[in-house]
Amino acid sequence: MVIVKLSVVQLQASPFPNSRAAAVGDVIGPPRPHFAQTGDFIDFISSSFPRITTDIVPECQMPPPVTQNLAFKPSLVVAQAIRNVMKTRPASDYQPRAHIASSILCQDILSRLAPSFKKHSPCDIIDVFPGAGLLSRQLHDHIKPRRHLLIEPNLNYYNSFLQPLTTVPDSRYKHLAWDPFDLKTYDDIFDEGHLPEQSERPLVWSNGSRCTTNDTLLVVANFTASPQLGNTYTLMLRYLEACFDQTLFHKYGLVRVIGFLTGADAEVLLPRVTARRRRSAALAEAACAEITEVAGDNNREYWHSQKGVMTWDVSLKQVQELAEKAGVVTPEDREAPRPPCAPNPSDYGKRVRYIVRPKRSWHETYIKMTEDPDRPNLKAAAKRGRPSSDTPKRPLNPHHARAIALHNRLAYENKDEKVYREAEPINLKIELLEAELASKLRTEEVTLDYVLKRAKMIRDLKNEATLLLAARNSAAIMRFNSLMEERSYFDGVISGDGKPLLVWDKRPYEPLRVDTEEFWPQQKYSIIDFQPNPNSPIIQTQKEHIENKTLHTYNLMLRAYRHLLGTVTTHSQKSVGEILPLMFPGRSMKDIMESIPGLIPYARQPVVQLTDSKYAMKHLLSTAGHADGAKPFKEVHPELATYNEKCFDLVKCRHLPSSILWDIIVEWQKSASAFQSEADIHRALGGGRIRRMEGEQFSTGFV
Repeated sequence: MVIVKLSVVQLQASPFPNSRAAAVGDVIGPPRPHFAQTGDFIDFISSSFPRITTDIVPECQMPPPVTQNLAFKPSLVVAQAIRNVMKTRPASDYQPRAHIASSILCQDILSRLAPSFKKHSPCDIIDVFPGAGLLSRQLHDHIKPRRHLLIEPNLNYYNSFLQPLTTVPDSRYKHLAWDPFDLKTYDDIFDEGHLPEQSERPLVWSNGSRCTTNDTLLVVANFTASPQLGNTYTLMLRYLEACFDQTLFHKYGLVRVIGFLTGADAEVLLPRVTARRRRSAALAEAACAEITEVAGDNNREYWHSQKGVMTWDVSLKQVQELAEKAGVVTPEDREAPRPPCAPNPSDYGKRVRYIVRPKRSWHETYIKMTEDPDRPNLKAAAKRGRPSSDTPKRPLNPHHARAIALHNRLAYENKDEKVYREAEPINLKIELLEAELASKLRTEEVTLDYVLKRAKMIRDLKNEATLLLAARNSAAIMRFNSLMEERSYFDGVISGDGKPLLVWDKRPYEPLRVDTEEFWPQQKYSIIDFQPNPNSPIIQTQKEHIENKTLHTYNLMLRAYRHLLGTVTTHSQKSVGEILPLMFPGRSMKDIMESIPGLIPYARQPVVQLTDSKYAMKHLLSTAGHADGAKPFKEVHPELATYNEKCFDLVKCRHLPSSILWDIIVEWQKSASAFQSEADIHRALGGGRIRRMEGEQFSTGFV
């Protein structure tokens, strides 16, 4: 018999640059037996990581157990240190927030971001809510900034973590116990000379300067802190909104922000499914050139099942190609996990052909019920006929009917998935043919025969898809339409540019895998990199209004833009065709599209709309049979080649990119129905009282 002996060893520097040890860094010195302050303890954890090794020794040579020789995960040790501080400190006006508790995770994040840090030299860092400061310290050592401001008002909890950083000789840290929710804080940073090199830069738009990025400043912020003392806005939205008027720390140029967010907030800002695209996501798209989730929960909210198997598979291959082309190296234990699969109904019921697909949220309930030892035997065949009076009654089980219903739902879902796999390629052909026909009607003099042939081909494919889905219930058909919506705006067929609508689908790599033990509290959080866009259409419009000295109009346009983005949330099912007449009363759709060319690819001509109905299509073919097929279609049926009021009925507000939504605001401001005040905006778009964007809750998901 042998015993596994646990021992603590130090990581050694590796000569291989891509090795795991090299990614973590060299180890300095042996462990110290005593730590005078909490910061010394964190310093030790940041520089020395114990790792468990196994040695096989005979039982007779096994040494007596010694508690202090046991190895702990660094994340657990740091989390316990934070937890102990929380227990011993008095109550604070600022609630404790989440923290990264794993040094290895910090190193992996910095290794992933290292190529993009090269442009930040020299650089200053504004560190908002650093808390325990584990990521702050390692980022400081990596970038070596000129100055590193720690904006942390909660001295009760975090002073013992941050004080050792500021008291060392020649420290570049400076701790400011100011309130980050007080927007005056950011002006005071520059006005009081805490970043003198920044104040030497010209202000944006001053002395002929233009809006650019400020690579000499980097902001790192912990957005898990809840607003306090009556401040209801959230910092992340305020930071993004400040890009449009160059306030806060953007006054000398737009600044990159690396944010630490909860999983729910990350899903709001960087949705992975089109149906979840809301106001905050559209605002982030408008303000940023790139939004990348560096680390996070890859299986959050079971998004794979909502994306669709085929769409997710295409997306995964594209990301792998981009990462390989860019030379992105991911540690093996940080690889994004495969999504969990749905349970097989054959395991607990009659044997069916299992269709592999991602798990959905309701599957958890089914799995728990199958683990119940008193579950009903779903494989047993039901007895036919009426039982006799001598047959003993089955004991009443309140979960029996529920288990059978869930099992039947799972079996039907399995059949639905099989139909989806057959119908999806047909639907993709339909979209390609419709986009091609609509494009040719706009740009070419196509003949009547060509249009009728294409329209009949589209109608036949729609009939084929309808027959496949005929046996499915309404819920299954709604789910299929949702999956097709995801695929359509992933492929970019409708927009015509071939680019995905969602920023998530443009990601250069998969987020690093994280574990709950690497954070305190033990949940999964996300780290997102926001890189601003100085060339956004909004800032270009600002430049024009600065030259014309009409900044009041520009600020009012921003207010209208916020409210229009609100329709993406509050009226996510409302079509664009319902919104435009409210903003441009009396104008035809053709006239509006001539003023806003970005809308043209999303519109469908009446002849394309007729393919939705087999009766309308039959009528068109019968009436057009007497005309000369070689004539231009616009000459024979001009009313079917132009745009009518229903051309946008299938396009919802959430389907439009943020740039096109801004173009709508610009045209609205120029039109005869232009808004002169917020009351005009309210009357046109409706809704409740207009609230400032920074005055709305963020983590609720309703933004």
